[in-house]
Amino acid sequence: MDIGLQELLVVGVLALIILGPERLPVALKNIMVWVSKIKSSFNSIKKEFESELDLDGIQQQIHNEKILKELGEPLEQLEENARKLQQSLIDLETPSNNLTAEVVDSTESNT
Repeated sequence: MDIGLQELLVVGVLALIILGPERLPVALKNIMVWVSKIKSSFNSIKKEFESELDLDGIQQQIHNEKILKELGEPLEQLEENARKLQQSLIDLETPSNNLTAEVVDSTESNT
């Protein structure tokens, strides 16, 4: 609902012609009072619906879940890297244990 300057000008001229210069300010004041009442009614209804539906709580929960998901991804990556590092250490220990056993065996057989 886009109202331009030309439309407002036409409505203003028509109101001036129909109501006359004496009654136009009173009519505008009454219109503004009714618009204000309607806006406040809609705002109170909106607040009532929001409180009933607890939209703020739902939005906060969605935000928290999003943050937890974002934090969970790096945690999973760290756990995966730790597993890889642990496996690498195990892989490094195994050949060194075999090499140590071979050295001990060869020195025992030389003596």
